[in-house]
Amino acid sequence: MKIQHWIGGLLAYVIALVVLVPATWLAPLAQTYGDDRLHFSGLSGRLWNGAAEHLEIRAGDRSPLRLERFRWRLSPLRLLSGEAPIYVENGGGDLTLSGWLRPLGEGISLRQIKLETSLATVLAWLPGLAGQDLVGTLSLSADAMTLGRTYAGEGEGVLRIDAAAALKLPAGRYRLALQGQGGRLVLRWNGPEGPRSMSGSGWWDGRLHLDGAPDAAHGGTR
Repeated sequence: MKIQHWIGGLLAYVIALVVLVPATWLAPLAQTYGDDRLHFSGLSGRLWNGAAEHLEIRAGDRSPLRLERFRWRLSPLRLLSGEAPIYVENGGGDLTLSGWLRPLGEGISLRQIKLETSLATVLAWLPGLAGQDLVGTLSLSADAMTLGRTYAGEGEGVLRIDAAAALKLPAGRYRLALQGQGGRLVLRWNGPEGPRSMSGSGWWDGRLHLDGAPDAAHGGTR
């Protein structure tokens, strides 16, 4: 048998494996190779197109991030045009999310991302901001953005603050702009809407720096 026949047979086997393997295989794979960070339950569908009723993401001593009605779809052919090949969608839990992603060596590439979560969830994943008594929601969207060792792309969002006693911020709706610039993600904001509107800036480089003052840094490590 010629070598091309062996290669063709191997490719056919790999494709069949991906298409036919049930999504339930993800749970033991995540436990074995996921460093105890991913915990699936209620899995259904196939490895290339499946769903989980619950997904818990753990990282160090942070509060687990709990997702509900999580779905994914793999589209390897998108790689040929340099596009992100994994579509994810989450309908509940600590956040709602939809969009395409592509894991990188030291980060992740995001496409057509939309996300909404509570400020309590954000604070839980930024330990330096814990205890700030900040109540509200955060919505973000980006057509194309890269996060990791370097940052690229642009995004926008809305921050709605219902209460912020410790930070003494006026309640209301704030607009956010994000822009990747090499080793940092630059943040600009203005709000709340109305006569008390103000503006500010900062950046994220593994820590959150506000108003360009490094000694006023908050947050945790990457």
